[in-house]
Amino acid sequence: KAKVELGGLASLEPANLLEYIPDGDGFERFGSTHAFNEYVSYTLRPPYEMMKRAGMKMTASTHVERAMTFPNFLARQSLRDEAMAS
Repeated sequence: KAKVELGGLASLEPANLLEYIPDGDGFERFGSTHAFNEYVSYTLRPPYEMMKRAGMKMTASTHVERAMTFPNFLARQSLRDEAMAS
């Protein structure tokens, strides 16, 4: 979890990523749709911005000063959603 929070999906070994996202092409295609962008705009960006403004710690890392970027927040949430859907 902390690995993705701080390094994004690229921080995972390909075999580990495949465990969470078996259909990488479908994952990429859906992630580039208007529907997904709307979902992100309405359900993920607002809580991220709220936590950021409030100075809340958003990572499992022990390094509070290392803020999670929005792309990494999105990657973490996407992996969570994929795991729940599997």
